[in-house]
Amino acid sequence: PNNYKHSKVRAFLNGLEYNKSGTTDSSFLNKGFLQTAFSASELASILDTTVDNSASSTACPGVSPASSNGRWSLRIPSLPPSTGTVRR
Repeated sequence: PNNYKHSKVRAFLNGLEYNKSGTTDSSFLNKGFLQTAFSASELASILDTTVDNSASSTACPGVSPASSNGRWSLRIPSLPPSTGTVRR
């Protein structure tokens, strides 16, 4: 699926497994960005965030990336669509 819940970047950031062509890839399991960039005490202060994986959370018409929402420590935030205005 084309969504954050099943993405390689989520697995890398959070030290999780991910689905790679129908098989489970454990390359990042417990050794992702979170586990290598932060100490145990720093990890304890990072809060989980609920990620919206609904169809309305994507800007790809005709693509069905929807799945259940999930909670992860690190995510890549979505940006609102550009209005064409540049603020300086």
